[in-house]
Amino acid sequence: MAERARTTRAGKKKKNAGRVILILLIAAIAICAAVFGGMFIYTKSVVGDSEGKILPGTTVSDLDLGGMTKEEAEQAITDKVNRSSLVLTAENKEVSIDLAKTKAEYDAGKTADKAYALGREGGFFDNFKKARASKKDGTAVKFDVSISDEDAEQIVKKNEKKFNCSPKNAKIRPKNGKGVIIDEQIGLKINREESVKAVKKALRSWKGTKAVCELSAEKKQPKYTAKDFEGMTDILGKYSTEFDRGYYGRVKNLENGTNKISDTVLQPDKQLSVYEMTSPYDADNGYYRAGTYVGDETIESYGGGMCQVSTTLYNAVIRAELEIVERESHSRTVHYVPLSADAAISGTEKDLKFKNNLKDPVYIYGHVDADDGDMAFYIFGKETRASNRKIEFETRVLSVSTPTEKVTKDKTLEEGKRRVESYGQTGYTAELWKIVYIDGKEKERKKFNSSSYRMVPTKVVEGTKKKDKDKEKEKDKKKKSESSSSKTDTSSDSQTATGE
Repeated sequence: MAERARTTRAGKKKKNAGRVILILLIAAIAICAAVFGGMFIYTKSVVGDSEGKILPGTTVSDLDLGGMTKEEAEQAITDKVNRSSLVLTAENKEVSIDLAKTKAEYDAGKTADKAYALGREGGFFDNFKKARASKKDGTAVKFDVSISDEDAEQIVKKNEKKFNCSPKNAKIRPKNGKGVIIDEQIGLKINREESVKAVKKALRSWKGTKAVCELSAEKKQPKYTAKDFEGMTDILGKYSTEFDRGYYGRVKNLENGTNKISDTVLQPDKQLSVYEMTSPYDADNGYYRAGTYVGDETIESYGGGMCQVSTTLYNAVIRAELEIVERESHSRTVHYVPLSADAAISGTEKDLKFKNNLKDPVYIYGHVDADDGDMAFYIFGKETRASNRKIEFETRVLSVSTPTEKVTKDKTLEEGKRRVESYGQTGYTAELWKIVYIDGKEKERKKFNSSSYRMVPTKVVEGTKKKDKDKEKEKDKKKKSESSSSKTDTSSDSQTATGE
């Protein structure tokens, strides 16, 4: 009996538990049905409110397509692409290219279809999620822009020259009585293969306004950076000379020769030869024909004018008080500097050489202004001379030889007439003296160099051709002589005949 009672009570408990589970299951189903029903109704409502249009908050990159039809969205995407660009960058340089001109491939219609399908063509939960997102943060639709390897390579090849460059050293330029340092430029060489990959990746990551592509490039460092020139901006010496702007060949030679010397860094105890830095003097090395001294003549030859380059540099160097190793004067005087302040260049026979005898390097800068007709050289470095010490250079003329005349006879020129073929040049011997002042008072004066310039005679042509009147007189005299001779001969003959 007891056993049966226990069995009966257990059965009742199981039956009650089953009822509870059933009730809970029904309740859960009811709740789920209510939730799913609500989700369905919500999704339907949101989609219904956007009948025939893309759900609000739907974007492609930074373009909001919400409320647009598929056709409107396709046009908006196309317009956006046409206004966008591919920006190539490398080491602070950039080139912008219209995206529509890159042969990039994209499908605006397919993207518009994907945007319109949000909340409509996905699974139940996905549609609800997209509908709910449209009311909050919105939904982004991925827009793919791609390009073939060949077209990407064409983009790189077409634009790489705008990035490729040789390294450029830092420079020093004069400004307001001091030197100003100009930063160096890093050299670049675009790696085409890697850059093609970068272009394709950038287009895949297009954000709607521009696709930025960092090109792959090898950097080349210059020899001198701005840091190397710190403390070298004092002007130790400078000098300028003038020239004829209208003499094209000479001007070009001045520019060419100056550029070959300019921006040179001369280290302590190192020597510079103007001839070695600027030769050979031929067309292949950038020179033109211009006037050059050869004996008493001035002829056209390649490199004419180089002596003015060396002379201008010489005067800047001696004011910086660098050591002059070799300097020769011209055979004849020049017009652009005082006597004995010149420095001639003539093959290896005459050269300007100087040495940096300072403890610090110096920087040489030369400039030719073809418009103003002047040129200058600057020697930059670290000034260690006392501020109250100044130097000057003074020319002292020792002798003067005025031009004589060299006369040549010309039988095609009338007698008594003279023609000057070329004017001579005065000859001189001179010295250049260096004067040192301390606090404005002369403390030292010594001979710096000496020079000798030969006299060139004036060449004159004198005529020996007889004048017309003299010729007539000669003719008349000849006729009378011939007439008189004829009469004498006739008389003699008659007498002889008579005598016979």
